[in-house]
Amino acid sequence: MMLHRLTIEHIVLIEKVTLSFERGLTVFTGETGAGKSILLDALGLVLGARADASLVRHGQDAARVSAEWDIHDRVDLQAWLQEEGIEADSVLLVRRVLKKDGTSKAWINDHPVTVKLLKNLAHHLVALHGQHDQRMLGDAGSYRDLLDAYAGALAQRRVVADAYHAWSHSQTEREKLHQQLAQAERERDYMEHVCKELTSLAPQQGEEDELTQQRIAMVSAEKRLRAVREASEQLNGASPIASQLARTHTLLLRSEYAEEPHIAHALDALDRCLNELAEAETHLEQLLRHDHHDARAQERTEDRLFALKDMARKYRTSCDGLVELWQDARSKITALQHSTASMNALDALCAQHRNHYLHEAEILHQMRLSAIDDLCHAVHEELAPLKMQATRFRVQCVLQEEACATAHGLSEVVFEISPNAGTPFASLGAIASGGELSRFMLALAVVMRRVHPPHMMIFDEIDTGTGGAVAEAIGERLARLGQQHQVAVVTHLPQVAAQGTMHYHIRKTTDGNQTTTHVTRLSEDERHEEIARMLSGARITQEARHAAARLLAHDE
Repeated sequence: MMLHRLTIEHIVLIEKVTLSFERGLTVFTGETGAGKSILLDALGLVLGARADASLVRHGQDAARVSAEWDIHDRVDLQAWLQEEGIEADSVLLVRRVLKKDGTSKAWINDHPVTVKLLKNLAHHLVALHGQHDQRMLGDAGSYRDLLDAYAGALAQRRVVADAYHAWSHSQTEREKLHQQLAQAERERDYMEHVCKELTSLAPQQGEEDELTQQRIAMVSAEKRLRAVREASEQLNGASPIASQLARTHTLLLRSEYAEEPHIAHALDALDRCLNELAEAETHLEQLLRHDHHDARAQERTEDRLFALKDMARKYRTSCDGLVELWQDARSKITALQHSTASMNALDALCAQHRNHYLHEAEILHQMRLSAIDDLCHAVHEELAPLKMQATRFRVQCVLQEEACATAHGLSEVVFEISPNAGTPFASLGAIASGGELSRFMLALAVVMRRVHPPHMMIFDEIDTGTGGAVAEAIGERLARLGQQHQVAVVTHLPQVAAQGTMHYHIRKTTDGNQTTTHVTRLSEDERHEEIARMLSGARITQEARHAAARLLAHDE
């Protein structure tokens, strides 16, 4: 994998510049304040760094940065991009636009992406080491990550993480059930009372509507039967109408005037009345015979309906809500009855997940222990060329108690160093000398390159605090590292700059109105002059030129 091209437009003092990169060691030099850090800020944008509006060049609406990588040999990176829905073959183009209001947009191979994705991508592309970047050396998590990568234990750590999450989930579920059961236990008396009352009542879904309709029908039937009885009593009471009409009919029929027309018509009318009355009595008798009203049934229906409504008012719900309340009470009582079995099952599951986690964590711990000697030996081999032969390095890997369990296992990993013979070991963050820290970081970075996929390695003034033979040793080590990896270094030391295969010079100019940073790739002659300047300062002497020639000749 290799960074081919970096294009920067309207970033701080840079108007527009395109940098080409090759394999080997690329060096950046220039006066202090010329703008070397701007290059890293620009690269940081395409690697997901925070968008800071102050990076936009004064007078411009937006800043733009694009970087093109060749990733034909990074099958793992291509697969990762495919998982993120981004088509990638051999070329990876990352672009980011930063507006003066602080907002930004980013693209990977012309796919719009989030800054978070850029940050994740950065881990696959670039490793940045700087003189002030001591976060890694002061972070116990970083020690563990480095040891795991060197031990080839990253896959086992994923197994441990999965086991830990399964254990944590089962513990969470157990605690949740415990809380539910505790709540149910507090409500036991109330639930048992509710269940007893509702079991006695035994409400049914929709029963209120059904009883209401039954009651309406019964009341209607009662009213109808009452009306029929009253009508029948009128017809057949103490002075029945039919008897009176019959006597009137007999009286007229036996009179000597029965044959007279008007009397005859009256008799015919009375005959019809008697017949109609007889028919009415027949219908009423049939209704009375078949239309029965069960007063006790109506009373039972009304009692049931009123009992349901009274109970619903008591529990401030509907009659159908009583059914749900009854079911809930029974469920909680049942849950309490089965609580022991449920808790035992979850206890067993938690124990199973715990044992699995502890077993896998122990395997991971042993893998870490088995890699320590080899890692320390490899670091010591890298320290020797950097003139740190007396420095001793060791890794402490201690198995912690179960209470300290994490998704990363149970090991506490600490990197310790003794810079000089006779001095006690201390954590890396306690190293006093910036030069020693820089060189140790370089040694550690070189060792870890053996187990990491190829990244572009960038060293920002990592040689600060060194000089002379030590600086030359750093330069030689960076050059050898550049034979296998793409390496870039920002440096003030001629011994380091002389080792580069490409050399960029950074300078700042002012036209009276505006200051601009320029980045120029140096020819061999220009490179000779720049190294002479780094040796002698503003006034380049012949001695400095001769010294530069010796450095470059040594490089060749």
